Amino acid sequence: MKRSRIVFWQPMPSPHLSSYMRNLAAMLPDSKIIAVFEQPLEESRIALGWVGPDFGRIQVVAAPNQSQVHKLASDAAAQSMHILSDLRSPMIKHAFAASAPTKALVGIMSEARDHRGISGLLRLCHSLISEHAYRARTDFVLAMGNLGIRWFQRTQYNPDRIFPWAYFVEQPVATFPHTNADRDCITLAYVGQLIDRKGVDILLRALAQVGRSDWRLQLVGHGEASGALMHLARKLGIAKQIDFLGVRPNPEVRQILAQADALILPSRFDGWGAVVNEALMSGVPVICSDHCGAADLIELSHLGEVVKAGSVESLTAALARAIGRGPLSLPSRERIRRWSDCLDGANVARYFLKIIRHCEEGGPKPTAPWRVVSETANQ
Repeated sequence: MKRSRIVFWQPMPSPHLSSYMRNLAAMLPDSKIIAVFEQPLEESRIALGWVGPDFGRIQVVAAPNQSQVHKLASDAAAQSMHILSDLRSPMIKHAFAASAPTKALVGIMSEARDHRGISGLLRLCHSLISEHAYRARTDFVLAMGNLGIRWFQRTQYNPDRIFPWAYFVEQPVATFPHTNADRDCITLAYVGQLIDRKGVDILLRALAQVGRSDWRLQLVGHGEASGALMHLARKLGIAKQIDFLGVRPNPEVRQILAQADALILPSRFDGWGAVVNEALMSGVPVICSDHCGAADLIELSHLGEVVKAGSVESLTAALARAIGRGPLSLPSRERIRRWSDCLDGANVARYFLKIIRHCEEGGPKPTAPWRVVSETANQ
């Protein structure tokens, strides 16, 4: 790699970044890697069970002032690469303005914006109008899933420089259950905020229509819809089969996932959905909506199923199939867990380096590791 200085610009520290960034730093011992965060980890995220991530030897800068931002963005320009997230952030706008006139390599790492309805159309127009300077100067885009790829194509970024990307979580430390054979029902799990966008009401309505009772749902999370969802569960007559567990620390969430037979993420819209990674890495299949960026991972049938966002009927059918299969076998868990090795931080760091090499030197466009594994399995 020609660049010896990499600067990641992010809103806040995230455990969805640390795995591949730490591995990248280990692979580039002679490079200087800096992570700049607009603010420290928010209390609201800590309340959701987030913990301060381990960035290894990476230099971390939190809440820099304007002078620091300008220096970080303009120093050693010919040797530097800047990866920007959240293009509406004042800090990142400033960093882009300072780095754009230089010879630095400039990339964007981002989810799609919510494209639904009139508000989505207005967001699209806003991006088309306000991101002209980014489009003209950006050397590559790391787009979160197919949703992100379509968004950046629609907002007229160079399609040859858009690469599939994702969030990547740390490997789980929870052990797998020895057997599920003695259970007479399956365990479903939902992990996330209890808000309208996440579609948990759709999940409850779908479960009420499955027409069988050999399931139990563990709901992990909290939000403004918590009370309404409890009321809806009682109204639908399924409250006794649902555990509202509230917010739990991440190690406990990982253990809950490891004991589940399926994770359900029925979001009306989700730029990614990192809990999908966590489930797959724990050997658990996923049912998620096609408006989740992480649906990009569910290309093989044994990994789960993608359903139509907002459709109770589509989710009901998928749930009926999952429940009908019964408790997940240990070989099935291990097969999913082995597949998820492609999401490991080291594999992703190598993919990142291939993207940069392609941007600097040309050659074949690299394929995302999760797509390589899925394409190989389909051959």
